[in-house]
Amino acid sequence: MSNVIDLLEKLGSDPDLRHASAAVLEQALREANVDPAIREALLTRNQQRLEALLGASANVCCMIATPAREEDDDDDDRKEDDDDHQDGGDEKALRRAS
Repeated sequence: MSNVIDLLEKLGSDPDLRHASAAVLEQALREANVDPAIREALLTRNQQRLEALLGASANVCCMIATPAREEDDDDDDRKEDDDDHQDGGDEKALRRAS
């Protein structure tokens, strides 16, 4: 199955291959030694058949999640401190002007 995943990745990242003719795509599938049933599903763009052959679910979501950094909390605290200092500075300026 990894050769199918590798090929799907290549199809998604190579615009020439993604928009290639059926003959060129079929040749790429043959060169990648993709199973004939999977090859047929890809060539006919039969998503349901491909999902069944690969044992995949239609509800597949690919994403990259990064953990929250603790520094973000520190940045928020610093911003609140800066806001407090600015407010205090305005009050001092008002007192001097009086």
